[in-house]
Amino acid sequence: MHRLAGPYARINAAVQSLYARWLPGSGYEPDDRPTLEHYLNSPRTVSQADLRTDLLIPIRHASKP
Repeated sequence: MHRLAGPYARINAAVQSLYARWLPGSGYEPDDRPTLEHYLNSPRTVSQADLRTDLLIPIRHASKP
């Protein structure tokens, strides 16, 4: 789980960065389940900068070669 602070327009870049930068050295690999976005608040009630979204990226321990 990664908590993103800021506008929804940053979600794709954040997910791509997690897969490209964090995941390769983490000892984990992607799981087969989909990535989920959990919106913690709404742009109707807070500014874009105050939006919070949890990115739930399914992973599993990496297979040993």
